[in-house]
Amino acid sequence: IVDDLASVRKAVCRSLQDFAYEIDEAENGQQHGVEKIQVGDGRNVLNGKTVIIADDDEMNRQFIGSILQLENLNITILEAQNGEDVLKLLQQHKVDAVLIDMIMRPGMGGVEATKIIRASHSQSKVPIIALTANSGDEYIEETKAAGMNDFLTKPVEADMLLAKLVQHINNAHPGSILTKDLISDVV
Repeated sequence: IVDDLASVRKAVCRSLQDFAYEIDEAENGQQHGVEKIQVGDGRNVLNGKTVIIADDDEMNRQFIGSILQLENLNITILEAQNGEDVLKLLQQHKVDAVLIDMIMRPGMGGVEATKIIRASHSQSKVPIIALTANSGDEYIEETKAAGMNDFLTKPVEADMLLAKLVQHINNAHPGSILTKDLISDVV
């Protein structure tokens, strides 16, 4: 399995310096446009950060973890099988972002865990990105209502994952290397 995972990672992932990712900004009444984020410019945003990967499927956790280990970014990865594990990890570690599956069994899912984090946790402002196999409007609305910052559809694409992490970690830590000067509209 590990050899297959490495093969998949090589096939799916491109160099961080070479990829750009487009975000649709039509949400929240903003004018429709596209942002282009060069993650190579945001390399320092991810360096040394701690990210929780929460998914009840071990292969999903391993795959996402392999993407985050690219390019020697020095990212610390903490794994969780359910929402309860996420809450415990947040009590034990300073975390820069949480990637969390919306539905995890057995145990608490991502939506419920996010609501608890947002309502009462000491790290209530940590960026939380939903992982879901569903991309329908109702699921997107559910992530927003729970307080999640964003979502990724599984199977996760490397460029989308890294770009969203750069974006949300940078927003949570103003003054990081990725500034508005490095983000340009490309219509």
